[in-house]
Amino acid sequence: MRASGFKAVLVFAALCAGCAPPAPIVLDAEGVRPSLDVRDLGAVLDAAVGESGRVEIAELRAHADRLDAQLRRWVVTGPRSTPTLFPTPEHVVAYWYNARAAWALKIALACDCPKTLHRERMEHREFVIDGRTMTLAKIDDLLAADGWQTLVASPGLRATRARMPREPFQPEGIRRAIRQRVEEFLDDEERFVIDVQSRQVRVPPVLARFAPALVAEYERRYGATGATLTTALLPHTSGSAQRRLQDAIGYAVTAAPPGKFLLTAKPCR
Repeated sequence: MRASGFKAVLVFAALCAGCAPPAPIVLDAEGVRPSLDVRDLGAVLDAAVGESGRVEIAELRAHADRLDAQLRRWVVTGPRSTPTLFPTPEHVVAYWYNARAAWALKIALACDCPKTLHRERMEHREFVIDGRTMTLAKIDDLLAADGWQTLVASPGLRATRARMPREPFQPEGIRRAIRQRVEEFLDDEERFVIDVQSRQVRVPPVLARFAPALVAEYERRYGATGATLTTALLPHTSGSAQRRLQDAIGYAVTAAPPGKFLLTAKPCR
């Protein structure tokens, strides 16, 4: 899918306010055997995700069967269910990265109508994976335990998350991919906003949760006081991402809202 073919990016509509939380998404995995095969996910990502990480809903719907096939496989496959298939931490991280991307897409498709999808409805929608009930928020907690960069680099559908991948993650090279994705995230004007006019650095929620620890670490390492998150991130960047941060030294650091969903879809009727 070419980026030029995208229509205007629209925001998913809110599920009715005040109604009961949506039921968990349960896929029938009877007869499915454990496997690390991610070819179904690869086909979905190749068809539905553009260069910038935006998702074409029409293409996603057309490949819904392959997405479900992948998710059914993961019901019985995972670090807890089949630990021998995950010999290293890198295998585990790649699994949860792919799972987060796939389940974000599935939850988006499960919304009946939409123009805006509340964060709570997306992040806390329950589903079964690895033989247990999970949510995107719980996956985030697992990734955060591996380190702040692992969580910040994980894929999502919001503009304040790192972009969706165009192919599945692999354990080989995942650490290098994480470092690259963190720098891309910090260098992305849409995902990590530095407002020159108001002299503000607007920190996305996925990174803001680590701000106190990052600042404290920076001050301990360099014997500094009064550091901000902008300064604390400099040692973790290079190239144009680092130059963006250097140019913003002295700007106020503020919290960014969750951000719009990067999905292309027709408006609800």
